[in-house]
Amino acid sequence: MASYKYYLAVVSAFQNEARFLREWIEYHRLVGVEHFYLFDHNNVDNSREILKPYIDRGLVTCTLWKDPYVHSINQARNQGLLMAKGQSRWLANIDTDEFLVPHKTNDLRSLLRNYEDFGGLVINWQIFGTSNVEVIPSHKTLIETLVHKAPKDLAVNRHIKSIVQTQYTILIDHPHFARYIPGKYAVNSLKQRVDGAFDNVGISEIQVNHYYFRDLKFVREVKIERANRSNPNHGKAIERDATGTSYSLAQDQSILHFVPPLRKALGLEINIGTKLIPNKVKPMLAKVKPIDPVPDKVKPTNPMLGKVNPINPTPAKVNPINPTPAKVKPIDPMPAKVKPIDPMPAKLKPIDPVPAKVNPINPTPAKVKPIDPKPAKVKPIDPRPATKRI
Repeated sequence: MASYKYYLAVVSAFQNEARFLREWIEYHRLVGVEHFYLFDHNNVDNSREILKPYIDRGLVTCTLWKDPYVHSINQARNQGLLMAKGQSRWLANIDTDEFLVPHKTNDLRSLLRNYEDFGGLVINWQIFGTSNVEVIPSHKTLIETLVHKAPKDLAVNRHIKSIVQTQYTILIDHPHFARYIPGKYAVNSLKQRVDGAFDNVGISEIQVNHYYFRDLKFVREVKIERANRSNPNHGKAIERDATGTSYSLAQDQSILHFVPPLRKALGLEINIGTKLIPNKVKPMLAKVKPIDPVPDKVKPTNPMLGKVNPINPTPAKVNPINPTPAKVKPIDPMPAKVKPIDPMPAKLKPIDPVPAKVNPINPTPAKVKPIDPKPAKVKPIDPRPATKRI
């Protein structure tokens, strides 16, 4: 059995994708990738600056690939295979917009040990749209921002990507599959043989999150221009699909449990208001419930409860807890006048001296009082009319 420096490495080519390189590298380091064989396809951005710390630490081997022809990248992939032979047992042939997502383990190496008898393992795509995001914020990761994808079984997701055993692989001349020595072949996660670039969609064990568009800014500044080199109509199709909804109809958060360690690796430990990371949101919700006592205080501060109580018996259960209604009832003077039939007249008669002065001047009122007994009952209700009559 050959001795390898790495158990799992990646081969990939990139062009003007500096904004996303660090996240892609750090994510795959989290899931067990030990080395990266990368090919710089005539980049004009600051990709080399981004990669320098990883090159200096021996994590990345970066080779300049000058051939401008797009499909020459397949030759670069095969060059990566030759470089990895004798160094890495497994080699994942993926692009920098593709993320390998295992579902039952956090380490791809433990998954791959189940397939060491085969030439390679093939994995289905799950294509993600832009989620209508103009530009991914600098304080967030791509994988936590773009969570909407095409339906699981969409035809395009039948595409596969390959992780091959270098000792059994003769040639990588295609972005999706490889050629193996006689007696060896690739299988899917169910250990069923797969030849070619397609397989029935099966993602129970692992999937490839293919962030084909990234965000709308990347589509307009990089993706369309790149596509137009080979076919102008292809660029138009990309713009249409990036701004449409066909690739954002389903939600997939299966990768999100990797976000906290990824943010830490990227120096983004403070999570600013995201609702997409379960282990960040749940503690926040737990704190909010006890902090907000408003519902308990609203009931006693509403004076309407005091007026509703005699009509609705339900508030009677609240009264013992809330003394406010008991204070509200006596504040309303109307009930006090109606219930005791107004005791005020007894006090008002001696207080008002006007009738005593008027009576001797005008004897008529003295004669009216015994004739109409009703005023005697009216005065206690409203003393003002008696004054006006005189």
